Amino acid sequence: MSRPLAEATAPQVAPAGRAEAAPERSLPVAEALVLAVGVTVLTWAGRDMWFIADDWRFLLDRRDLSVDALLAPHNEHWLALPLLVFRAVLGVAGLGSYTPFLAVAVAFHAAATVAGWAALRRLGVPRAPAALAGLALLLMGSAYEQLFTAFQLSWTAPTLLFLIALQLLDRSPARDADLAAALCLCLAMPFGGVAIAFTLGTGGALVLRRQFRRATLVAGPALALYGGWRAVWGVSPPIEPDVLLRVPGYVAYGLAAAVAGYTGLPLLAAAALVVALGLGLLAAAWAGHAAPAADPRASAPTRPDAWVARGLPLTAWAALGALAVFYGTAGLARLPLGGASQAGASRYLWLGALLLLVSAAAALAGRWTRGVTLAVSVALGLCLATNIADLRRESAVVRAARGQVAVRVLAADALLADGLSYAPTAQPEPGTSPDISAQKLVDLRADGYRLAYGGPAEVTGEMVEEVRLRLQAAFLPVPELDATADLAVLRVDGEASPPSGGCVTLTTGPGGGVVLDASSGLVALRGAPGTVVLVGRDGGSFFATDLGGSGAGALELAEAMGSGAGAAALDLRFPSGAEVGVCGATLRAAETPR
Repeated sequence: MSRPLAEATAPQVAPAGRAEAAPERSLPVAEALVLAVGVTVLTWAGRDMWFIADDWRFLLDRRDLSVDALLAPHNEHWLALPLLVFRAVLGVAGLGSYTPFLAVAVAFHAAATVAGWAALRRLGVPRAPAALAGLALLLMGSAYEQLFTAFQLSWTAPTLLFLIALQLLDRSPARDADLAAALCLCLAMPFGGVAIAFTLGTGGALVLRRQFRRATLVAGPALALYGGWRAVWGVSPPIEPDVLLRVPGYVAYGLAAAVAGYTGLPLLAAAALVVALGLGLLAAAWAGHAAPAADPRASAPTRPDAWVARGLPLTAWAALGALAVFYGTAGLARLPLGGASQAGASRYLWLGALLLLVSAAAALAGRWTRGVTLAVSVALGLCLATNIADLRRESAVVRAARGQVAVRVLAADALLADGLSYAPTAQPEPGTSPDISAQKLVDLRADGYRLAYGGPAEVTGEMVEEVRLRLQAAFLPVPELDATADLAVLRVDGEASPPSGGCVTLTTGPGGGVVLDASSGLVALRGAPGTVVLVGRDGGSFFATDLGGSGAGALELAEAMGSGAGAAALDLRFPSGAEVGVCGATLRAAETPR
């Protein structure tokens, strides 16, 4: 029984002189071996990685599985299912190694890549170029965030479910297939915001084919699920009118950057290739409209929109729609933060390249002569070589950066384990792991999670000293002179002005400092923002802070010093020297400052 005209997904009769790829009838053993080799290479490249940035948000900020933890947005995204995956791995493996977390992410990445390969084969791509295209995606070194960050399963899992949904829709127009595709899109929604683009792309492709009931059945439940979540928990950042005008440039930059990242071409050459792809898709759509129908009894299409139904496969229209929605919505959210160049972020490149490859396969449908197959295979082989070179280079850079983060965090944790005072704002590495505070490290240790790092770096005394200099601890902004301690200046390594109004001005050279004696309360410091201060209590170990942007800080002796009520000896040292004001409710010089 022939399929209805509206269900045709590609011209069924190849033009003369052109060879269609034969359907895959046997198990793709060769492709499976290539996949195994690729996953092995990727796993080796990801050795010695460690937690960074968004990983810590799941580990530190959402340690329970409450309704709020599961449904509260991460930035603007709903990430309930990635959180469950993280908590499951954490419960089994703890924090002794990043490898289990990254292994799960690599598994999702490999599965999504295989689903992309299967889509290429369904679109008629011969075995050799399809395998090369998939392997280059798997090892796409320019998309290093995708490959070496466990958090990125919030991208790969929705991609996998989207591609499975398209396979179901391609293979059968039956209601059961539509329901299964709808379930896939619903599952993708709580995996991450990119699922919105996939759902709208799929629904839009069905609408273009005038299959309105089918579009409602397939995309409607996922959109309703997201709409319900958004109404209660979602966030809606304001959108400036000028941002809307800049979105097309953001989309264009993102597409060109994805091609450049995949092929290694310069950005302008990649942009030209995107334009050529667009023209090729238009030509393929018109050629499909003009080609004879698979069923010779079917009449030639006469409606103006008939080329939509027969010109390109559903998978291609869905990929193109997802591309437009993804970059368009990302532009609305990210343009105010990073400009159009943010569309070339590493984590975006893999997804853009995958969807563009699917679109390119649709443009080449029915044109796979031996010459075309050979030329495309050679080009994809060069892309693979470029991606492997990028993988080698980027993995070394990422490993080194994360090793530094790991050692700093572990050094801070070691200091805390030794009884170092802390405050909730303590930051071992503010630049790359902004959510790791000393307080949260203490909480992790209290939960029984062991922090370890299997990389080549070690927690040395020098690194601990660096952490001391970086660690934001114990100082709080102080309005005016709200300092309550009875303060005695015992010694100054430098010069001191006479006490005035409960304050004394101290000037020290590099390495100089001051020794104070104070009762429980607040001691206020005023000086240049960013001035590093080493603080020792009662002759014990030092910890570090710096004066905040206001140029003022305060030390709450009762809590930060751990001394409770009574006197506390306080030794302040300034590694780079300083001119600061030290204030208390009352101030006296027990010894002559010198």
